[in-house]
Formats: sequence, C-alpha cells, structure tokens
Amino acid sequence: MKVTRNRVLKTVATFSVGLIILLVLIRQVGFEEAYSALQKADLTFVFFGMLASLFSLFLAGIRWRVILNDKYTSVDMKPLYLSLLSGAFFNNITPAGKGGGEPLRAYLLSKFTGLDGGKVFATVISDRIFDTLPYVLLGYFGIIEIAYFWNVPRAVVVTLSVALVFLTAILAIVLYLLFNIEHGKKLVMRILDFIGRFMPDKVQKYEEKLEDTLELFNNTIREIAHNRKKVIYATTLSLSIWAFWILRTYLVLLAFDTTVSFTVLAVVAVVASFMGMVPFSPGGFGTTEGAMILLFSGFGIEPSIAVGATLVDRVLSYWLPIVLGGLTLGVSHRVISRNKNTAVKM
Repeated sequence: MKVTRNRVLKTVATFSVGLIILLVLIRQVGFEEAYSALQKADLTFVFFGMLASLFSLFLAGIRWRVILNDKYTSVDMKPLYLSLLSGAFFNNITPAGKGGGEPLRAYLLSKFTGLDGGKVFATVISDRIFDTLPYVLLGYFGIIEIAYFWNVPRAVVVTLSVALVFLTAILAIVLYLLFNIEHGKKLVMRILDFIGRFMPDKVQKYEEKLEDTLELFNNTIREIAHNRKKVIYATTLSLSIWAFWILRTYLVLLAFDTTVSFTVLAVVAVVASFMGMVPFSPGGFGTTEGAMILLFSGFGIEPSIAVGATLVDRVLSYWLPIVLGGLTLGVSHRVISRNKNTAVKM
C-alpha cells in the first residue's frame, strides 16, 4: 500500500490538531495537577489493565478466525494476527474513521494465505458488524440509565444520543445493502461513475471485475449470517471483548483509587469508541481524550484524576496497538517480500 507525501502531511496535521485539543483540556485542569495525579497511579492496576487490553486484542483475533474458517478454509493464527494488528496500526494513524485499516488487513491476509481478497474483505465487514452490535446495545442501555438515575450535563446525553442515532443509521444502511445486492451494486456503480469523471482509466479496470466481486462478497456475508453457531460464537466473543474494554478502564480508575458504576464505564466506552470512528483525527486522537475527560468530570470524578485516568487508558487502548501494529506491519512487509522473491525464483 503506497503512502503518499500528501497522506503523511494530512496525518501529521490532524495529529497536531488532536494534540492541541488535548493540551488545551489539560491546561484547563492544570499541568501540575495532572502530573501529580499520574505520579500517584498504582502501577499494579495499570499492569492488569494492560493485560485486559491485550486479551481483548487476542479475542478479536479469535472472533475473526471464527468468521473466516469454514469447511473449506482454515486460517493459521500467525498470519491472522499479523494482518489484524497491522490493520489496527493503520486505523490509529489515519483519520479514516477506523476504516482505513480494514482494507489493509484483508489485503495482507489474502497475500499470506492466497484466499480471495473479496471473500476476506467480506469477513472483515462481518467482523466490524459483530463489533458494532454490542456498542449499540450498551449505548441504549446507557441512555436509559442516565435518563432515570443520573443527573449529568445535558451535553453528555446529547453526545451519546447523536453517536447512537448516527451509528444505528449507518449499521442499518450497511446491513440493507449487504443483503440487497442489486441496490448495493447501484450504489457502488454511482460511486464509480463519480470517481470516473476524474480517473476514467482506473475506474474502467475495476468496473469489469465489479459484478463478480460483489456476488462473492454477498454470498460470503449470507453464508456467515445463516450459520447460527458462527453467529452465536462471534456475538459472544464481541460481548467478551467489550467486557474487557470496560474492565481495562475500571482497572485504570482503580489505579487512581477511584471507582465508578458500570453505567459510567459503558457510556465512556461507547462515546470514546464513537469519537474514534469520526474521521477527524487519527484514531480519534485528541477528540477521544477530550470526550473521556469531559464525561468523567461530568460524572463527578475529580478533573485531575479524569485527565490522568484518560491518558493512561489511551496509552493502553490506543498507543499500545500502534506499537504492536507498527512492529507487525514491518514483519508483514518482510514476509510478503520474501514470498514474492521466492515465487520469482521458482
């Protein structure tokens, strides 16, 4: 995947904007207060929070393998995790609403295994759908709980409501297009027609393969949806992944000698995840931290602790996957290059 100079400059610019947002929020609390809170954090709880974060990544790989494997396909764990973590790295460094890394992980796994790229990408989309469903359920639970039992700033309720309405609408549209292939084809064709005004030669090349790819994509999605055992297993894993995300944040707060209810953790997890999907900054950097700090403060947590807990939680949920993904992306590149050179020699 070619990285252009403009893409790098855009990433740097959006990272800079996110950093400014974060620094402004910390300044409101006070840099000394935030640093003092960080110094008091219990590293034992932080360590267990890191383990929870790593285990959620492990479960994410298991879920994707469940979706991928069938009686004709059996994918090994090594290429799967190389692809998954590389995709996570790309998601976190590009302002693409957590969508930039999904084509990459499909591409890498197809290169590693020889599986059809369209079929692999269909499993990636299915994986994202399973990932999103618990998000929606937790969000609606949070709204109901807040409306009846909490007195929080109106902005919290509005933010959560907008996030859920937006995501529910997107999820409904995606599911409709996936299971109504003719409408899906029309939408893709309209997009290609628009792009074709600027790059007619490239679009013509893809139009020829479009129908077969969409048919394969649709058939793969339908096979997954009609496999009850696979759906139940993947859904259970999705709920488990979200449970470990929430556990991670709970452990981080314990590191600051602070406890909150499940509702607070669920709402913060949902809004933080939503901010990461908004294609404004890489992986929601800056905006996610800002939303978490405001939410924690809105739920009555001391501002300096809200800042400290947010920074630690984001190290575990955002920067840790970047480091792991950067390493696996380098390994992936070497493996593909080696395989290509071997094929040429043969």
